[in-house]
Amino acid sequence: MKAVIHIGAKKTGTTTIQGFLAHNREELRKQGIFYPTCDEHVKSRYLQSRWGEYRREIEANCGKDDLVIFSDENLSLSHSYKVWLLKKLTGSLFDDVVVILYLRRQPEFMVSLYNTGVRSGNKKSFAECLDDPKRKTRLAYHSIVKCWQIFGKDKLRIRVFDKEEFHDKDLLSDFAHTVGFDTAGLERVKDANISLDSALTEFLRLLNAHVPVRLALGKPNPLHRMVRCAMESAGGCGAGVRTNQKAYQLDRNEAQRILDQFRNGNDWIAREHLGREKLFNEDVSMYPEEVADPHHLTLERSVEISAQILKCFVSLNQADIDKLPSKSKGLAKIWRDINKTFRRMFGVK
Repeated sequence: MKAVIHIGAKKTGTTTIQGFLAHNREELRKQGIFYPTCDEHVKSRYLQSRWGEYRREIEANCGKDDLVIFSDENLSLSHSYKVWLLKKLTGSLFDDVVVILYLRRQPEFMVSLYNTGVRSGNKKSFAECLDDPKRKTRLAYHSIVKCWQIFGKDKLRIRVFDKEEFHDKDLLSDFAHTVGFDTAGLERVKDANISLDSALTEFLRLLNAHVPVRLALGKPNPLHRMVRCAMESAGGCGAGVRTNQKAYQLDRNEAQRILDQFRNGNDWIAREHLGREKLFNEDVSMYPEEVADPHHLTLERSVEISAQILKCFVSLNQADIDKLPSKSKGLAKIWRDINKTFRRMFGVK
């Protein structure tokens, strides 16, 4: 048997790829490709720690000519010992193992990582996050590549996360082409990522200080979840990026500085694995010369966002509540109670 290990990295469409594989699991089996169901229900642990589950499922479902796909973006953050251990484990089952790693330009990676962090409760400013040593470590892609070369330089497939670099200018087509399967007859899945414009991101960051994502003893705060859902669900609230308000917290000089900082490592990857001099397009003209302060979040925009959140609470009906992005019955009940209260307050029948 052969295996492909997709290790991310983070912020490179991993969730979309995993959703695509899971949704088309039965059709992929017709092509001799197996995507283990373990990947869907044990997301919180590394592949190494759940190897027994994978092995049992694979041996029960696969033949010697099948190809098995693993996907876990957390693997890209593994230390050398864990990578060595994974090589040993997979080598005991598979005749050939290929590793796929997508890399995103560092400035865009930082912006995306920051926006995700704010939705998860981060209260730090973008400048503070840029100075975080742990975040900087994630940007040193050459360290990740060197760590995973233990599988063999020729077994590591480096892909650039850029529409212009994708096969057919499409991420899923690029992944399929890299793995070696046909997408004909496979169904696409909706992009799982939600982008908030810079004003919404700053609004939510400031809100995090007053409505924390977690309560005492680490319990999730349902109010934070509801507000975030309202911001992402209400069309008038600005779900998505406004054409004149990109989700950028970087100015042009800062974006260039980040690229310069990691240029040597990036160039090494390009020469060693792609046979070219540069890993990324180094154009930074899409970034503004100056970042609006505080990120387009004017008083008027704050009021607009607040009004849309209230409107979302007021206008929900039972059908809307049933579609909310949460499987929690308790949270749905809170939604209904707030909805009734607001409808009563505003005289909405």
